[in-house]
Amino acid sequence: MRWHTGPRPLEEISSPAVTVELCEHVMSPGPREGFALDEQAPWDQEPPGLLDIEDLSTLLDRVDDAPPPLYLIDGVMAEGDYGMLAAEFKAGKTWGSADLAVSVASGTPWLGIFATSTGPVLLFAGEGGPRKIARRFRAVCESRGIDPSSLPIRICLRVPHLTSESAMTFVEEEIAERKPRLVIVDPLYLAARGARGADLYEMGAHLERIQMVCQRHGSALLLVHHWNKTGEGKGAKRMSGAGPDAWGRVLISMAVISRHTDRETKASTVVLDLDFQGDEIAESTTRIRRRLWADDPSDLTSPLHYEVELIEEPGTPSDPALAGLRPSAIKVMAALDTVADWCSVRDIGDTLAEAGTPLKARTIQDALAALVDAGLTTSMGVLGSSGGKWCSARAQSAEIEDRNAF
Repeated sequence: MRWHTGPRPLEEISSPAVTVELCEHVMSPGPREGFALDEQAPWDQEPPGLLDIEDLSTLLDRVDDAPPPLYLIDGVMAEGDYGMLAAEFKAGKTWGSADLAVSVASGTPWLGIFATSTGPVLLFAGEGGPRKIARRFRAVCESRGIDPSSLPIRICLRVPHLTSESAMTFVEEEIAERKPRLVIVDPLYLAARGARGADLYEMGAHLERIQMVCQRHGSALLLVHHWNKTGEGKGAKRMSGAGPDAWGRVLISMAVISRHTDRETKASTVVLDLDFQGDEIAESTTRIRRRLWADDPSDLTSPLHYEVELIEEPGTPSDPALAGLRPSAIKVMAALDTVADWCSVRDIGDTLAEAGTPLKARTIQDALAALVDAGLTTSMGVLGSSGGKWCSARAQSAEIEDRNAF
């Protein structure tokens, strides 16, 4: 039995965005074999050339004669490389991979930060469905001023089973024909169905075939994964299972630093630390702030909006008045200067969370006490109480000067 897969434009499903390859369950012969969802055939026969042996001198000459290597993601991932993007539950893994797909397809920086090379993208998206994918891609493209329907992105709304011979044949035919610069499989747990994540050898059997297919055609491969639930470890050590972090040459881990939802607009702000590890890159961490909001939060068809910005870590304060204060007090002072109004501990906490520098209520109260002692902050109410309010003394002085000017 064969499954027939045929192209179908996304506008037939919801509204125009990008072209989608839907895995149609049509039980009739087709010109190209797809994959059956219940098939779990082992990879019995290795593709020709997999075990080719050559002299070291031949390998050195071949590498020297090849074009110079380029980055797919500047400083993070080389073209033709393979790796993992992982994060905790609801941290925005799919938003990160959608941003990357748009970035490579359009030649714009990933997350607005990391330059990318340009080329077609193949995305296997096993979660979300067509409407959510359409909203997500429109939001990312709007943030770049790009028409989503113009992008060379191919999407399949299922993920291939990595040990299915017919699934891998389908994937290789698509890659050989379209030559994508990047292949994304989201999520791994659906693609590696039946595998024991704690078994390194079993996970290796699942991951090797698609890796070899992509490498054979010069495509980079990124698998979207999730963190373990133990809370132990940092960065790639949080990736679930034994195989993914050992297999990937590039490991990108996203940690949530803070979350905040506006009580009125329902806009969501998440601050994330992106941890990068790889065998050819220096380990590094980048902190970003991602905002998502809808024109009408109660309407599931309302356009989404997407915004990402880099957060710079505060250094030594340039203001002499702040010298000697603890970092928490400097952060609270910056929040009060930003708002320039009377603020409660909760207001300050919300401002800090949105800025990506969250503090606990008790820490904010201690910082406010230090700022009052330094004459930088004026209190209204009971000092140290969560019911009091505070204002920047500088902002208050400026307001008084403005009033006196009239």
